[in-house]
Amino acid sequence: LSIAAVNAPNLLVFSGETDFIEQLKKELDSDGKKSVLLHTSHAFHSAMMLPIVTEFTKELKRVKFKTPQIAYISNVTGDWIKEDEVQNPQYWINHLLGTVRFMAGLQRLSKDKNRFYIEIGPGNTLTTFARQCLNDEVVVSSLRHPNQSVNDFEHILNSLGTLWSN
Repeated sequence: LSIAAVNAPNLLVFSGETDFIEQLKKELDSDGKKSVLLHTSHAFHSAMMLPIVTEFTKELKRVKFKTPQIAYISNVTGDWIKEDEVQNPQYWINHLLGTVRFMAGLQRLSKDKNRFYIEIGPGNTLTTFARQCLNDEVVVSSLRHPNQSVNDFEHILNSLGTLWSN
């Protein structure tokens, strides 16, 4: 088993062989900890991706990586991306095999005060993570969750209103 992602203080994703994941779920459930099996095609962010590293590296070496034009937080390091990282194929291999450090990235962003966070796209998964990691920061989603019955226009106006009022 590998820790595939640390999304929030109590939201981890484990990756590994199905039998081990199912056993972990049973143990967590018996301890009263909520767990959900994710439906994925591969055990991303784990050693189970090692068999593709050679081929993946060949493909990465064919790519001409460019300097990022917009600063962003790396899910590999949990800190601001560095030009030499993004242009190094090993960085992308580390991303494939290593833990996603989403919570660390949010914590890094929160060091700079007066930030607002908006999730772009359907749903509110990242908004949920952010609300658990950040104290009094403004966090909104741009689009409603597919299961919400609120009007799309109303949802985006409420989100924009929240941003504007803050």
